[in-house]
Amino acid sequence: MKIIKLCILIQAVFIATVSFAQRPKVKPGITHVTCIGSTNGSIILTAIGTSTPYTYTWQPGGATGSSITSKGVGNYSVTIKTVASTTASSTYNIGYKANWINLYPGLVVSGDNLVQNRSDMAGTWLEAAYTSNTLLPSTDGWIEYVVTNTGYNKALGLLDVPGGLSSGFNDIDYGIMLNSGGSISILTSGSAALSAATYTVGDVIHIGRVGTGIVYSINGTTIATDVVPGAMMLVNWMGKGVIYDYGAMLESVGFSFPSLYGSAGPPQTITCAVGTVTLTGSSTTPSVTYSWTPGGSTSSTIAVATAGTYTVKITNPTTGCSITATTAVVTNTTPPNATINNPAAASVPTLGLNAYWPFNGNAQDQSGNANHGIASGAALAADRFGNANMAYSFNGTTSRIDVPHSSTIDMTTGQDYTMSFWIKSNTGNSNAIPIAKGTYGSINGYAIYVNNTGAGYCNSAGQLSYYVAAGSNGDACANNPISNDATQWYHITGQYKYSTNLTTIFVNSVLQTDMGSSSGTLSNTKKLSFGAYNDGSLAYFNGYLDDIRFYNRLLTQTEINALYNEPNPAGVFTCTTPSVVLTGTSTTSGITYSWSPGGITTYSNNVSVAGTYTLKVTNSVNGCSTSAITAILANTVAPTLTLTASSPSLCAGSAGTLTASGAPTYSWNFGPTTASVTGTPSVTTSYSVVGTGTNGCVSTKTISITVYSLSANAGVDVFVSTGSLVTLGGSPSASAGSGSYSYSWTPSTAYSPSSTNANPSITANTTYNFMLTVKDLTTGCVKTAFKIVSIDGPYYFILKKTLDAGYYNSFNQKLYFQFEEEYFDASGALSYSIVTDQNSAVSSPPTLIEVIGDNRFSINLSAISGLSAGSFYRIAVTNKKNEVFYARFKY
Repeated sequence: MKIIKLCILIQAVFIATVSFAQRPKVKPGITHVTCIGSTNGSIILTAIGTSTPYTYTWQPGGATGSSITSKGVGNYSVTIKTVASTTASSTYNIGYKANWINLYPGLVVSGDNLVQNRSDMAGTWLEAAYTSNTLLPSTDGWIEYVVTNTGYNKALGLLDVPGGLSSGFNDIDYGIMLNSGGSISILTSGSAALSAATYTVGDVIHIGRVGTGIVYSINGTTIATDVVPGAMMLVNWMGKGVIYDYGAMLESVGFSFPSLYGSAGPPQTITCAVGTVTLTGSSTTPSVTYSWTPGGSTSSTIAVATAGTYTVKITNPTTGCSITATTAVVTNTTPPNATINNPAAASVPTLGLNAYWPFNGNAQDQSGNANHGIASGAALAADRFGNANMAYSFNGTTSRIDVPHSSTIDMTTGQDYTMSFWIKSNTGNSNAIPIAKGTYGSINGYAIYVNNTGAGYCNSAGQLSYYVAAGSNGDACANNPISNDATQWYHITGQYKYSTNLTTIFVNSVLQTDMGSSSGTLSNTKKLSFGAYNDGSLAYFNGYLDDIRFYNRLLTQTEINALYNEPNPAGVFTCTTPSVVLTGTSTTSGITYSWSPGGITTYSNNVSVAGTYTLKVTNSVNGCSTSAITAILANTVAPTLTLTASSPSLCAGSAGTLTASGAPTYSWNFGPTTASVTGTPSVTTSYSVVGTGTNGCVSTKTISITVYSLSANAGVDVFVSTGSLVTLGGSPSASAGSGSYSYSWTPSTAYSPSSTNANPSITANTTYNFMLTVKDLTTGCVKTAFKIVSIDGPYYFILKKTLDAGYYNSFNQKLYFQFEEEYFDASGALSYSIVTDQNSAVSSPPTLIEVIGDNRFSINLSAISGLSAGSFYRIAVTNKKNEVFYARFKY
């Protein structure tokens, strides 16, 4: 258990180590080092109890006097030899001068001596003084006292007070009690067992922390040991070495603890979220002063916004001792990687892609190799498609983008290389450098030049030079100057083939005939720069750059064509895709997302309005953000559809054609999907067609076809005797037309009043087969009808009517009919033809397939060309008397 408890003010804790041996006996006078780093310590030995002269040998150093001076902190051993050659060896410790805190008004502090000069306190315990010296965690140290008298009770030791000065009862955790008269007691929080020991004047009483233990010793001889608890050893300071006095004077108390300890505080990190950090200096010694470098602050704190090493000088104004402590300020302002996966990604070569800067809202490399650019003065601008903030512009004076060196953007030995980019050059470029890696004049490296003066590597003003240098220049020039009118984008491809040292350049995917060659080592460790040379020694570029790609191989002509023809990277709305899902990605962990417009905070954003969308990606660790931009376009314009008809009106039974145009595909309301359709409407009908564009958008057009119907009636067949007067026609002769008609009767004969009368009269002298043609004078439609005027009675049998006469079997495509007539015989002396309802011949006499039976026949219609399904036709049968008989059927 702890032995001594007094009401005191204490602050931290301390520890110490020493060994001491003395034969013959001497009294050491130890002067400890005043300041850290000083060498003003000394040890002076005074012989005790004899006048016999001694000789001395000190180590280290080999000094032979009774004292050593100008020494630093450390252990010093001496071998003492008498005239009689009796020897003794001792080791003394020079530590740090105790920085005493005087707790008793009557105590005088003089050097390491503490003198009690108040007689009224004699015989009373008091905490005479404690030190502000400190021992850091997990370090060794000691406190020791050289005995000057044995007439007073004294105590010294180490305190474990981690929280600073406190009030109340405080303990000596590890200490020694020097009892009046020469006996010794151990003061401990542990369980140390004291060996038999006494003390006398000149003895060095030593308490030291060594590793995880406490060692108590007299003159270097261990008299007790103890164990330090882990928390005290590894976490807390040991400090405030304390002296208790029950008498008048203590002296020569030393410590191996620094008399001044200070810290500049832990390292700090500047982030995008915390642009200024505060460094805090501290010391266990009260009332010290501070001075910071750089910055000049004399406060214990300093606010800094720049990375670097900061040093604070801490000075004890009482002793004049100073120490310095340093701390580091680092930056963590690396922005997160951010890309937007747009569904309209182009099919361009990716094999061997070492770096890719699309400049979609930032200067980051999207190849996965983290060759991120740092923009300085370069401004985001519209790209060649007009998409805002998806290219960079350079002002020709100060703006640039720098990319730190890496092997993936270096031309390493034995490797082919291809560079691809888009450029738009403004006026005022004279040897401007849009892209370069290397230092001007150092030869090794590569660059793109825009020569606007006609001098230099290319002969004509405005020509592009692709420069690869390694001991000799390797320039390839574009044959035709590029425009400097700030309106024309050009696609440039520069290639270097290692095996032949050949440099080539393509403009808008066309290989230029001017080539260059180079040799040697092309590699360098310089940064890559866009908009200026690496070191800015040549003119800055005035213009625009976009979609810069580096490949570790030669691209083929087909691949170069694909890059030149790369489509607009913007996503596209269509009528079949009314929304587009944009997906943000980042290789940085622990990030947050924010879309604008819309305020969506997830990595994906389903958008349905055309415009420019920005994704802000923020690193939650350092607060740094990167914005990526993409554009969404609307392709929702319906095709301009037209619909025309071969005729806006038709006569019933006539065919017409409808034609649609203006769309790639069509769909009619009655089924067909061709651009043109033909039909024979029987009544007035509206037709609709839907035209569909490649974007899925549709247009509909409707047209109405007027159908005019007309019927004709020639009247019933009549049987009369020769010379009879017969009136032709029916009543009415035409119907369902416009009401204004013309008439024409055939064959030729004597008509009264004429053959163009609706109901003319004739004198029947023979049998007639009359045909009446009726024409609607308004619509132009024509219809025919037939009338037979027979002399001597009927000579024919009307065909049996199935499907309006005859029977057509669609399965075997045969037309069956029956014909009975006296002027017919089995020899087939009849003639046949197929005619339309308007009596137009469809075919020459058809083949009579077979005679089925008496007066029954069949015709194979599949052998007859010109028939249209669904249309009406007639069979015309002519007998031996040239009489014609008709039967109507539907095909």
